Amino acid sequence: MKTLSSFAFAALLAGCSSPGPSATTPGQLPPPPPALATLDNTTWSLHVEPMDGGGKAYDDDLKFADRHAALRVWEGRGYAANSFSATPKEKDGAVAFEFQVRTKEGETLNVSGCANGIAIWGTLTWRKADWTLSTYRFRGKPKT
Repeated sequence: MKTLSSFAFAALLAGCSSPGPSATTPGQLPPPPPALATLDNTTWSLHVEPMDGGGKAYDDDLKFADRHAALRVWEGRGYAANSFSATPKEKDGAVAFEFQVRTKEGETLNVSGCANGIAIWGTLTWRKADWTLSTYRFRGKPKT
């Protein structure tokens, strides 16, 4: 069964013409919006610190690849990569992003922040199985 991508469906509803044969091939995603493309296929070295007095500071890697985001340390704990959203910030050229990952047990990790090509910063909120929250702040730079 053939399905329309959300972009193609929106274009159809709006009465827009198709972007043409060079846009995608069957089974391939269309090009990402510019804000997603800015982050996609980048990896960042992060320093993560607790904001609420609990936990310890640690270092992690945040990887954006194939329109998904993942944190290395958290992947090892069962938090699989998930899709991310990104929005350009008009004044400073940064890109705001956010994503949520969860475990099979229902624990969630909400990550939001900004990146500008030379730096990344934001917050990470971990909701444990018992519904307690831990909040962290992170900052970092592109991984070389």
